Amino acid sequence: MISQKEREKFQETLDLMGVTQSLKRRGVKGLPPFPYRIIKIEPEKMRYFNLSEGIYYVTWLKG
Repeated sequence: MISQKEREKFQETLDLMGVTQSLKRRGVKGLPPFPYRIIKIEPEKMRYFNLSEGIYYVTWLKG
């Protein structure tokens, strides 16, 4: 059985990814039963470059 804590965490993840809003727009109540596996990736280092916004070679380090 799936605990209530796991269900809440799964629902928070769906909200974060925007799945819940997409389902509401389509008129679907929920996802079909399936053993979903969602992986959260948190990079240690990220480089960002966007000339149109005037951002040149910015590097973020987690920590």
